Parts: sequence; structure tokens; C-alpha cells
Amino acid sequence: MVRRVILGFICFLFVSSCTYPMMVTSLNYPELSEHAPIAINGNEDLTSQAANEGWLGTGSEDSPIVIADMKIKSESSGIRIEEVSLYFVIENCLIEPYEMESDPHFGIFIENCHHASIEMCVVVGYNIGIFLGNADNAYVYRTEIMSSGFGVFVNESSAVWLHSLDIIVCDIGIRLNHTLYAFIDQTIIDYPIESGIECIKDSGTLLRHNALYGPQQGVVVAESENWVMEETMIHSCGIGIDMIDVSGGFVLRSMISNCSLYGINLNTHTTNITTVQCWLGPNNTQNAQDNGVGNHWCEDYSQIGNYWSDFSGEAPYLIPGDAMSLDLYPTSLDDAPDWNDVITGEGAPIDNTTASSSVTNTDYDSLISTSAMVISFASLVVIMMMVVLMIRSKAGQ
Repeated sequence: MVRRVILGFICFLFVSSCTYPMMVTSLNYPELSEHAPIAINGNEDLTSQAANEGWLGTGSEDSPIVIADMKIKSESSGIRIEEVSLYFVIENCLIEPYEMESDPHFGIFIENCHHASIEMCVVVGYNIGIFLGNADNAYVYRTEIMSSGFGVFVNESSAVWLHSLDIIVCDIGIRLNHTLYAFIDQTIIDYPIESGIECIKDSGTLLRHNALYGPQQGVVVAESENWVMEETMIHSCGIGIDMIDVSGGFVLRSMISNCSLYGINLNTHTTNITTVQCWLGPNNTQNAQDNGVGNHWCEDYSQIGNYWSDFSGEAPYLIPGDAMSLDLYPTSLDDAPDWNDVITGEGAPIDNTTASSSVTNTDYDSLISTSAMVISFASLVVIMMMVVLMIRSKAGQ
């Protein structure tokens, strides 16, 4: 845990000093009050604690109960709320463990709640940063999760919206398990160790306007159906998108590059996936592989295919793999339209109207140019000092 937190802090300083935009949640730390861990079970418990604590709101849709402006340190869970049907909001809270060595379970734990919102929080150093279990109509917005096992774990929930999150150095950025109609958008996942987003046995998931950088697998989709990803950037992974036993879906207007194995990998029993108008490559082994059945790499009615870094100029483009799939309307990546011309604007991956106020630049190309990263000398000094101090502190224990 200590190593992961040190790495997370270093990467946080690193990415904060880079030229590409980051959605950094701005908490007003001077106004945060120290608070013991919170545990709530049931509507009556929530209203009782709200009355005792002076939390605003009645629990209705128009007046949710607001749990806000707290700094919580915990040995197990920072905020745990169960069996609540009232509307409530967790807002502007910093949640972290007492000891980084303690490996605590959950930063925020929500189960069997149907109208939960988590907004503008920071969660650091848990096995699971935010857990949503049977949490229908949940909303997580402008929240930062660092140095955790899972950034967000959503289990058996429907109509969940994860919006404008910043997830840094977690083993797995986001996992959806048995979800229905989950929506992930405007989210940046930096330096996850294993995978950026995992969609397991889900249905109706939509990923839109996200950026994933550096995991072993960018997006993993397994035993899912009716899955859609559009206008998302995946960079420097082992495999950009890995689909296993997926039935029905779309990959649209997305950029997948610099992956060591495959940009897109459609495994056996993956069927009816349409990939159109994507920027594919360069990837180190293959831009795509299709071992599935009945997948599509172009649209006949619009005569649009994909943009390939290794397209020789002669159509059709044969996608490697047992399926022998074809892109009938391929285009060289050199002749592709500019990425920003296609996706920049309202609802673009980094959109000033919905992301953090600290975002000042919508130039998404900088996300795929590591040479554009510039670290100040002062930041390097701070990083070195923090590492030395943490190592000395650990050695003295």
C-alpha cells in the first residue's frame, strides 16, 4: 500500500505538471471539518443522523440530504450507507485511511440505495475507492480517486452515471459487474496497473468521451451485450479493447494507439460488433484482430470505414484473425481528418462546460503526445523530496 501511495503521489504531481488537461477536483480544504467515519443503515437512521448533525435536506428529489465538507480518516470504511431509498448527496469530502499500511476496505460504500449522489470528493488509498452495490440511479460526479485497488466498483446496479472522474494509479480504474444501462463519460483514467475499465456481464453500457492511458488492458468487455463506446481515446496499453463473448455493440469515432499487442481484439464468440470511423494505430503488433463471428468494420450505407496506420492504399483492408473480416472503405491514417475536428465541441472528451473549472484547454491531441509533456524543475524537486521523506519515515518505523 505504501508503495502504491508513493507512486500515486508522484504520478499525481507528474500529470498535474503536464501540458495536457486534467480534471482536478477542487476541494475547499480550509472549510473541511474533521469527522469520524459515517455509517448509516436505513431511512430512519439517515434522517436521525441528519437532524443530529445539522445536514441540510429532507430526502426528497428536490431536497436531498447533503453530507458535505468533511475530512474523514478511517480504518475500514470512510462513509458507509445501506438500505436507503431517500435522496442524498455526499459532497466536497476528503476520505483517506488512518494508516496507509492498514489496507482499508472502502472509501465510500453504498449498497441497496436508489438515489445516491457523490460529487466533488477525493478518495485516496482504499481497496475500493467507491463501491456501488444494488445502487440504482446513482450519480458520481467530478470526483478524484487515487492509489486504490479499484477506483470505482459498480455491482448489480442500473442507471448509474459516472461523470467527469479523475482516476489515478489504481489497479483497476472502473469495474462494472452485472450492470444495466451504465454511462461513463468525461472521465480520465491515468496509469492503472491492470485495466482502465472492465465491463463484466453488463448490458446497455455506454462509454463516451473518456481517456485511458497506460494500463495492461484499456477496456475489457466480457459476456456483455448491447455495448457502445464512442469518441474515446486509449493510448499506451497492452491491448486497447479486449472483447470476450460479447454480443452486439459499437466502437465509434475512437482513437486507439501505441498498444504493445492489439488496438482492438475480438475474441472467439464475440459477435455483431461494428467498428466505424476509428483512428487505429500505430500499434506495435496489430491494429486489430477479429476471431469472432459476424462483426463489421465498415458501414455500407454511408461507405465509411476506419483510419488505419498500416493501410497500403488498396481496398479492402483485411483484418487479421480467423473471421477474415474486411473493411471495404479503409482510409490511411495520414489522410484521416483531425481528431479535434471530429470530437471537439459540446460534449467532447474534455469539455469546459462540464469538466472541472481547472480545465482550460480542449486540445485532445496532447493526450497522445508524450513529447508534449513538460515537467517543471520545481515539480521534480518536490517529487524527489517527497520520495526521500517517505522512505526515511518508513525506515524509521
